[in-house]
Amino acid sequence: MSLSVPEVKLTTAKTEYGRNKVALSPGKGLMDWIKISTNRLLASQKLPFVTPEELMKHNTETDCWILLRGNVYDVTRYLEYHPGGIPELMRAAGTEADKLFDQYHAWVNYSNMLKACLVGPFRGTTSKLPRTKNPIFDMNPALKIKNASNSLTLNDFGLCASKPDKKTIRIRSSVGNLGLQNLVVDVTSKFLRLVVRRFDSEAICVSWDGFDWSDRNFSLKPIPPKTVDVVFEKEKALDEVRILSNKVTKYEEQVFHPYVVEKAEKLSHNTVLFDLKPPPGLHLPIPIGQYLLFRMPSGFPKPFTPITYENAVCEGFYGDNLRFFVKIYPGGQLTSALSKLSEGDTIELSEPIGRKDIGNLIEKFDEILILAAGSGITPMINIIEHRKRTQIEGQKTVLYWFNKKEEDICEQILEEKREGFKFDVLHILSEPSSAWIGEQGRIRVGILEKLNLDWKKTLVFVCGPIGFNNASLNVLMELKVPSERVVVFQMLSKLTCFSRTFLNISKIPKSKFFLLIQKNPQHFNRRWYTTGQQPFKGNKGSDANRDSMFYVISIGVVFLGLSFAAIPAYRMFCEATSFGGTTQVAKDFDKIEKMKKVEDRLIRVQFNADVPSSMRWHFKPLQDEIYVHPGETALAFYTAKNPTEKPIIGISSYNLTPFQAAYYFNKIQCFCFEEQILNPGEEVDLPVFFYIDPDYVNDPNLEYLDSILLSYTFFESKSNLQLPSPFDPNNRPSMQLPIEANRALVAKA
Repeated sequence: MSLSVPEVKLTTAKTEYGRNKVALSPGKGLMDWIKISTNRLLASQKLPFVTPEELMKHNTETDCWILLRGNVYDVTRYLEYHPGGIPELMRAAGTEADKLFDQYHAWVNYSNMLKACLVGPFRGTTSKLPRTKNPIFDMNPALKIKNASNSLTLNDFGLCASKPDKKTIRIRSSVGNLGLQNLVVDVTSKFLRLVVRRFDSEAICVSWDGFDWSDRNFSLKPIPPKTVDVVFEKEKALDEVRILSNKVTKYEEQVFHPYVVEKAEKLSHNTVLFDLKPPPGLHLPIPIGQYLLFRMPSGFPKPFTPITYENAVCEGFYGDNLRFFVKIYPGGQLTSALSKLSEGDTIELSEPIGRKDIGNLIEKFDEILILAAGSGITPMINIIEHRKRTQIEGQKTVLYWFNKKEEDICEQILEEKREGFKFDVLHILSEPSSAWIGEQGRIRVGILEKLNLDWKKTLVFVCGPIGFNNASLNVLMELKVPSERVVVFQMLSKLTCFSRTFLNISKIPKSKFFLLIQKNPQHFNRRWYTTGQQPFKGNKGSDANRDSMFYVISIGVVFLGLSFAAIPAYRMFCEATSFGGTTQVAKDFDKIEKMKKVEDRLIRVQFNADVPSSMRWHFKPLQDEIYVHPGETALAFYTAKNPTEKPIIGISSYNLTPFQAAYYFNKIQCFCFEEQILNPGEEVDLPVFFYIDPDYVNDPNLEYLDSILLSYTFFESKSNLQLPSPFDPNNRPSMQLPIEANRALVAKA
């Protein structure tokens, strides 16, 4: 679960070393963007793929493209809605924005936020792209030269270090405040390593050689508001540390630390409370609203938020355990592994991710409303505790917790918060038993209207699955809640963090490799891979040249063969994995025949059609939307027309938004990935025969998501290729035909 926060801008300010803070113009908030981008295409063009050369052309405020997670987005229209300001987003204009995005917006479901801006997938290597602009270095030529030579100093970032005595290292910030929660101290190895994480500023890592790590005991002493002392028990720890001989780097790669499971307590049928003990010599605070990554040998890192308030505000002993409230999902790779952990087992935790000072934000408002769904309660625990510690008379705090059934409610994690603190809690269930007498249903205007809050003075926190967050924003928009008063935490079921461009897959079994692709398709969309370096075994001189020649020729032959296999292989890969929102292909007709319709859930399926400007086909859906119950089949049509005076061959691709729904959207018959020829003036209807798997209703990430978008894009294919028409009506499945007849038609197609 990824839990961080958006850039909430309440004032206009700027610091030299921090991030620009801007006050958005009226009508330019988050909910305003959702309003203008929903069900619209805002990209200047749609392309089958985008090369590095093409991406780099679009780097101005009037034409701004960025590369994010393997896809290219035209964010020109979004610039004025960006909470960090236009200059901040322009840092990534015409290049890859992944690292910049992760620094500020790890909470964001970018594929949903920017779906209207999608240009197409990126094809090529990111090594050709320019680096993101850094305002610190770009505005100061001297620093720019120093950065290029890798000779940064603490002073470059408004920091200084000193040794006031033989046992102490003092870190002082000349720009922005510095507290205990802003400093990671790591003496778990032979280096003394500090990470400075001031709010709204770039993280900086400084390390020293010569540290005597035989005794790692230290304490921290804050000197508000800008200084922290790291005090070691023995003088010999710093004897060989030369304060000016430090190495300063920007913090770009995640560092993981081993934590030991001290306690694993089952709270309900699907939730576990973990107490994790840090290694000796580590001070690792996770401020309110920030999160970290769990990593186990069997899988990729996944984000979680601790609920340990003392750690978040650095109260009491700084090395205290971290506590996590974890929901176990059946079939979930990481959570299933976590459920098997017992006392004494080890798990790796990253250093914190996030930049906002949520604690300070909480103290500014008289009324706070918390909307949480399922395990979205996790980031709210420390928010409630901080409110408990700082609330004054007359202030109001309300929690609405949405779950499916009574057994999903974990009152235990709220009991401590209720002691000595009065706040309103309302449980709302979407699938209650007949004995439930409380509120039921989903988030809607009627529930929130009863609160009688002054929305202009209320701070709203939202966290849950994507559908819940979107539904909440729509409700808040209808209630005219100012967008700058809404903080959204985004739960991500998947997170992929990779630091290298190349991945060696030579030692990965094939079954594991394809599982890797299924679990992390976005990573395989934007990177190049090698099957391992091939050792050169030739002799010197002519033998080496000859072997090299054969080697190069062999590679050429292999890639020639792969080029012919690319389209069918890509099609099979997409259909098997739901890659990039690609839907599944239904082949189990017995299941289709026996599946039962879910009567109490209705899904709106919207249809979209695109063609690039270079292709002169007229292509559109014959219906804007249809409503389908999970478990029932449906038939929709697109129409394509060739208005030109020459035959044109087209080939289509498709995807589904949001991508989480693609796994449950099954096509029985469609026209994608097949070359279609249209003669001059010819017009045809193209069928899409599909169903939504009944298991859609059991996915917690889709609980509040009742609208999906199916998009097809036609591209011009090779010319002068004679193909039989695939539009014979006899090839179309029909609900009136027996199941065996439809099976034969699909097999023939």
